[in-house]
Amino acid sequence: VTIGFFITKNIQTIILKLTDYIKKISIGENPPLISDEYKGEFNAIKESLNTLITVNSQIVNYATQISNGDLTISIAKRSENDLLLEALSNMIKRLNETISPITN
Repeated sequence: VTIGFFITKNIQTIILKLTDYIKKISIGENPPLISDEYKGEFNAIKESLNTLITVNSQIVNYATQISNGDLTISIAKRSENDLLLEALSNMIKRLNETISPITN
């Protein structure tokens, strides 16, 4: 019974930590990468969250560059269905089209 309690508690702790990260990401925060070591499915979830955090950091970097007036950056979609990076790429294109008559 005691071993079962500790296993259950350990699983609960992992789930709470991973859930906390998901909540932070969902409200726009970009938490640090998860460095804890997990096994099995929990490790797969951790790796997926770390990938999401890394990609989110890159997207924030793109948006920051655009907001600072850098319209020379090139943004490639991560997949055929990547709506966010397609929208940012289109934003750069449209902003360049808008300012082109003014700067020429």
